[in-house]
Amino acid sequence: MGILPRVPKQTVLLGDFNQTVPRTHAPIRVYEKLKKAVLDCLDLPTRNLSFEGKYTIDHVAISPDFTVMETDTISNLTDKSNLSDHFGVFVRMSFPSTSICSFLQ
Repeated sequence: MGILPRVPKQTVLLGDFNQTVPRTHAPIRVYEKLKKAVLDCLDLPTRNLSFEGKYTIDHVAISPDFTVMETDTISNLTDKSNLSDHFGVFVRMSFPSTSICSFLQ
């Protein structure tokens, strides 16, 4: 069980987690803290997202009542310089009651 024993419905937690998921370089003890705090109680649709060969450390964690429809990355590169040292992540999601899947059935 995560630190949040009961995750409220319609929960979105996002930010710079400073770790890739799956774990690549973070010490195991640090990854275990992330797992206990977030990964054990929220879905992480941004896991495995990468851009230009680098996995994201910025994540969107969501409660299981969301349906993920699309994930993608947003470039941080321009012709002249980098806009940031991080690339962006994008998650399009819906609630079960408004899910496209429910309209297609």
